[in-house]
Amino acid sequence: MVRPGTAPAPPAAGIATPVLDLTQLQANCGGNPVLVREIVAVFLDDSPRLLSEIRQAIQEDNGRSLELVAHTLKGALSNFGAAVAMAAARTLEQQGRTGELAGARAACAALEQSLEQLRHELCARYS
Repeated sequence: MVRPGTAPAPPAAGIATPVLDLTQLQANCGGNPVLVREIVAVFLDDSPRLLSEIRQAIQEDNGRSLELVAHTLKGALSNFGAAVAMAAARTLEQQGRTGELAGARAACAALEQSLEQLRHELCARYS
């Protein structure tokens, strides 16, 4: 189990990291399938807005806003055990905190890709 505020261990070479950790999702929801569906629905509604706010913060070179929105998204992603997307959000959060946004566009592209994979997986399982 990953403690809050710590990064998950990187996967061993050649082992793909799952987009979604169903065991963690179930555990976070106390095994309640209704709660799982509610969390998925809220995430699917909110994540496009959060991603848009991240893009805007990068475009405006607004480190503080980037830090806050990426932190919010990272927290939402933790419900799903989405390690790859969480790592991308964590990178953006740290870049926003330090104000070093030179690599933020590339990190945002990685986040977009991992979010798309997660959204696709969630829709396939819960729609």
